[in-house]
Amino acid sequence: MLCVTAYIALLQAGNSQAQAFAAAWGVNAVTALRFGLSTAKEMDIPTTGPLIWSALSAAIAGLALKA
Repeated sequence: MLCVTAYIALLQAGNSQAQAFAAAWGVNAVTALRFGLSTAKEMDIPTTGPLIWSALSAAIAGLALKA
């Protein structure tokens, strides 16, 4: 929901689709990072998956800005 909200908000603000797409993936990266560093530890969930997902999301966001 956060990613879609960021995407739509940036499109309505006049940003390009690439910028909005990158921002949505950036929000995804930050959310996954937060989950991996705090919530996952509290729930005794391995943190490897969320941290890898965060890194992949950040990479996709960066690639979207180069397009």
